[in-house]
Amino acid sequence: MTPPQFHTRLKPDSFVRKLDGIGFIYNIGNHRQEVFDASGAVFLQQLSRNFRTGDEIAADLRRIFVGAPREVLLGDFGEFAAFLYQAGFVEVLGDIAQPAISPAAQAQHGSAAPARDRGLAETSEFLKEHFSAHPTVFSFQFYTTERCNERCVHCYVDRESHGRPLPLERRLALLDRLGAMGTLDVTFTGGEALMSTGLPALIDRARKNDLVISLLSNLTLLTDELLDAIRNPNVDVVQTSIYSMDAEIHDAITRRPGSLKQTRSALDRLRSAGVRVTISCPVLKENRDSFQDVLRYGAESGIPVNCDFAIMAKENGDAANLAHRLATGDLEGVVRAVLQGSPKYRERLEQNRDALDAMSLDTCGVGNYMLCMKSNGEFLPCPGFGLVVGNAWDSDIGEVWRNSPQLAALRRFSRREQFPQCTSCGATAFCNFCLAKFHNEVGWESGVIPTGYCEIARVNRRMAQQHLGFRH
Repeated sequence: MTPPQFHTRLKPDSFVRKLDGIGFIYNIGNHRQEVFDASGAVFLQQLSRNFRTGDEIAADLRRIFVGAPREVLLGDFGEFAAFLYQAGFVEVLGDIAQPAISPAAQAQHGSAAPARDRGLAETSEFLKEHFSAHPTVFSFQFYTTERCNERCVHCYVDRESHGRPLPLERRLALLDRLGAMGTLDVTFTGGEALMSTGLPALIDRARKNDLVISLLSNLTLLTDELLDAIRNPNVDVVQTSIYSMDAEIHDAITRRPGSLKQTRSALDRLRSAGVRVTISCPVLKENRDSFQDVLRYGAESGIPVNCDFAIMAKENGDAANLAHRLATGDLEGVVRAVLQGSPKYRERLEQNRDALDAMSLDTCGVGNYMLCMKSNGEFLPCPGFGLVVGNAWDSDIGEVWRNSPQLAALRRFSRREQFPQCTSCGATAFCNFCLAKFHNEVGWESGVIPTGYCEIARVNRRMAQQHLGFRH
C-alpha cells in the first residue's frame, strides 16, 4: 500500500536528546517521557521545530539506512509519528493512520516505537542505570548569585564571597556548551535568582539552546520584565517556598516582613500567565504547627507542595542552622499531618503499597547526570553539596566532568559497601538518603549517617503502614 502523506513537527514544549545508543523525548506539558533504542534515536533526530514532510524525512533516512526502500522507511516513520502524536509529543498535519508493515520489514529495519507505554518511574529508573554506565551532564543548576533579599533561618547557601563572579558572557557561553553537550534541563537558583541582572539574558540563551528551564525563587522581586522572560515555552516550572499561610510565622522564617504577601501575589501572577508552579515547604520547629495550611492551600489551588523534614547544614559545614530542625519527638505528628493533607502522597503510597518493605539501596545518581555551578564559577556535584569539583575560570565543563577526581569518587560510591548499616534496615524505601546533606554535616565518605535521618525513615514507614492498614 502507498504510505500516507503527512507533515510533522515537535510541539513547542517537547524536547529531544540523542544519548549514547538511545533516544529520549520529554514533554513538559504532560510530563511524559520516553526512551527509544538506537533506531528510535535516529527517528527522533528527524523531528524539528518546523513542519517537515514525510517525503523529506524519508529522504534523510535513506542516507542513514542505506538500501532500505523509501516506502518502508516512510511507513515506519508514519507509525512512529502516530505513536508520538498520541502521546502528545508532536503535531501532525495529514493522515498518519497506522500503515501495515510486514514482519519481514520490521525485522530488517527495526521498529522505532517502544513496545509498550513506559511509566514515568520506569523511564526514570532506566535513565539512572544508563547514566551510571554513561555519565552525562543531563541536568545543570546555576547559582545566578549567592545574594538574597531574605535571610531564611535554615538556609544552606554559603553567602560569603569566595572569588569574583563569573562574567555574564562566560555564563552565556557555558549555556551554549551545555546545549552542544546534550544537556536537557537547566535550573536557575541562588541566593535569590531574581537579584541577578543577567537572568533574562540567561533564560533567553537557555531557550535558544533548546534547554528545559526551571527557576527556584522566593518571587518577592518578580517584575513585568522578569515575568515576560519566564513566560516562554521552555519554562517547565517555577518553584517557590512557603512555610506557613500565617504571615507572622512565614515572615519570621524568611526574616523579611511582607514576604508571604509578595510571594503569594507573584504566584497568582505566574499562574494567570500559564506558568506551572510548585511549592517547597521545609518543616521546621517554627512552622511545625502551621505548615498543614500550606498543604491545604496547595490542594485547593492545584499547586503541588513538597515537604522536607530534614534541613541540611550549610555548604561550608556550619551546622548552626540545624538548631531549627524538627525534634525527633515531633516527627510522628508532622508525618500524620502530611498524610492527612497531601492527596498526592496518599496516592503514591497506594500505588506502591507492595514495595513498602522492599530493600532499596538507591542513591540519587549524583556525579552521573547532574552538576551545579556557583556564581564564582565553582562546580559542585549538586546544589548545596559543599564539595568543589572544579572551576569554570580555568577548566572547561567537559574536562571537569570527565577528569574531576571528586566526581570519579562519587561514581564509585556504593551504598552497600560504604553504608552497610542500610542493608539491615527495614525502612530503606522511605529513606531520603542524601550524600549532600551527609557531607555538610559529617563528610560523605565517613560512612556515618547524621542523627535523625534514620528515625525520619522509620517514622515515615510506620505511619504509612498504619494508614494502609498493615498489620505486623
